[in-house]
Amino acid sequence: MAAKRGIQELQEAVICSICLAYFNDPVILKCGHNFCRACITQYCQESDPSPRYRCPQCREPFREGEFQPNRELRNVVEIAKKFPAPRGERACEKHEALLQLFCEVDQTPICLVCRESRSHKDHPVLPIEEAAQDYQQVTMSETC
Repeated sequence: MAAKRGIQELQEAVICSICLAYFNDPVILKCGHNFCRACITQYCQESDPSPRYRCPQCREPFREGEFQPNRELRNVVEIAKKFPAPRGERACEKHEALLQLFCEVDQTPICLVCRESRSHKDHPVLPIEEAAQDYQQVTMSETC
């Protein structure tokens, strides 16, 4: 059980907070936060730099181009990609991310990337464990 949780934590730690996918060409800002190079570059292009940009996570100021490649993180991402989803947990076929949420409107498990997509963005969601508990409670009350 601890190994399963450890793999899941590793896989979650190598996800870009902007695109919600595995880091692709990760870079690190001075504040220590990591992003895909393309994601932070696009963020800079879409943001007002007056007088500096702000980290999407901590709001610490930085200048475009101040970020550095994070080769160590790139290597960890490649290792994390080799692990299958922990047993008992499935991965999203579209995004290859763990199915961690349950969309109450569509009544289906979704990943974090799906959650941010247009098709689910405004839908109420629950952690998949809570949805399973709710389902078990409903099933138990119907049989009693």
